[in-house]
Amino acid sequence: MAKRYSTQETLDYLLQSSDKEGTETVSEEEDLTEAEPNYMDEDEEAEDDSEEREGPETFPSKNREILWTSIPPPQTQGRARAEEVRKIAPGPTRYATVRAEDIKSTFELFFTSSMQQKLLDMTNLEGQRVFGEGWANIEHEEIQAFIGLLILAGVLKSHNESAVSLWDSEMGRAIFRATMSLNKFKQLTRILRFDDKRSRAMRREHDKLAPIRQMWEDWVKRLPLMCQKNLPNMALRYGLVYTGKPPEMPREINLGRRIVLDMMDGFQGHIVTCDNFFTSYTLGTELLKKKIGMIGTIRKNKPELPSALTNTRGRAIYSSLFAFTETHAIVSYLPKKSKNVLLMSTVHSDPALSERDDQKLQMILSYNSTKGGVDNLDKIVATYTCRRKTARWPMAVFYNMVDVSAYNAFVIWREVNPSWRQDDSFRRRHFLEDLGRAFVCPFIQSRRHIPRTPASHQLMKKVQECDEDAVSSMAGPSPARPSPSGPSPAKRWRCKICLPQDLKMGTICSRCHIPICKRHSVVICENCNL
Repeated sequence: MAKRYSTQETLDYLLQSSDKEGTETVSEEEDLTEAEPNYMDEDEEAEDDSEEREGPETFPSKNREILWTSIPPPQTQGRARAEEVRKIAPGPTRYATVRAEDIKSTFELFFTSSMQQKLLDMTNLEGQRVFGEGWANIEHEEIQAFIGLLILAGVLKSHNESAVSLWDSEMGRAIFRATMSLNKFKQLTRILRFDDKRSRAMRREHDKLAPIRQMWEDWVKRLPLMCQKNLPNMALRYGLVYTGKPPEMPREINLGRRIVLDMMDGFQGHIVTCDNFFTSYTLGTELLKKKIGMIGTIRKNKPELPSALTNTRGRAIYSSLFAFTETHAIVSYLPKKSKNVLLMSTVHSDPALSERDDQKLQMILSYNSTKGGVDNLDKIVATYTCRRKTARWPMAVFYNMVDVSAYNAFVIWREVNPSWRQDDSFRRRHFLEDLGRAFVCPFIQSRRHIPRTPASHQLMKKVQECDEDAVSSMAGPSPARPSPSGPSPAKRWRCKICLPQDLKMGTICSRCHIPICKRHSVVICENCNL
């Protein structure tokens, strides 16, 4: 049964309900005020939409495996990257510095005495095979004299001159006749060998470099101990054999990548510059794992490149396009119409332009400043090369080894002795002269056969009576060498002719460079001397 309310109770109930509804209405209004959204005008909304649409542009590679972007990755502040920190200081190593006692020993840092002994043994073996009992074994001094004559011929820029002309009694040089006969030089050139020919056929089945492989490997091992090495760039015709792959090995893919990785082994913290045969995205990634940077030109048919950078249609001259990943950067630069220069780098991430008129990029300028190391070496070596005409490619390898060893020795000697001929414009020429004399003089001093020409006979006699300095004026012209004649107050010597009288004088003969007293010298003016 329902409860019955009185009139007063009903009125009180209605009043309480009205108060509650008013309270709830106010609360609802407050809630609506707090929850009111912050509306934006139409202009601000359109601006945000345009910013979202203007994000970094992406370029998929041709093989769809790499996604390039137009914006470089963010640069983090802190320590330099490992590939930018050099672990090896440039210059001669401590091993080379300690052992570079004189010019000859500096050369033998590269072309060692053990290599010379190997050359001597194999040459004697070939001489016995060809001439039988008529062959007289050559000695160590004789093989050194042969190398010295090659170096001196290069100093005189006579590497293309025939041996007959060099040994000619009228137009030749006395130093060649004084060292050995023409027939002996020709015989050594013919018989010179670097391996045992009896077992060469078997070794050649799997090694095309068999005739000089052992000496080549020994020589290559010496280079990292003394100085830095460069990537090969065959700009000249060397006359060297291409070894290719061994017959039993399958066809090698990415040969260029393997060569660069092998040559850069142990060069952490360096940057290697490559040409378009070697440069690839995969090579850059592999080098970064070894903490080595890479920069180089790249061929436009590489599958890792985006098509947007290889297309030059509609682009202006001196324009540039960039593409980046987290580790690589590519630039497409147009130096002239329809010419597209593509560079890839793992050490550049800044699309900075230079202040030049052609608007070349810093990446391109860095590449230009580091490329061509081997080409420059070829030009320098060619000035005084000992390379002679030959039909045997192992001899071409041998000549190149002597040239590079002599130049490397000059660099080491110059760094170890910075004051040596510091103001001389012909330092390398004089270095090679001294090196050639250091090799030929021991053999001249031990020679018993007398040359027939008076000049060679006199030179040999002077060398045997004094020392190797006597051939300094006979090895060739010395443009910047001061005349040794005249009094020298700094030092005095005993006269070579009257040694028992112990007369010390400061005069030196202008031709043979021996100390001489006034009693045994004659004064000649410059006009008569000419």
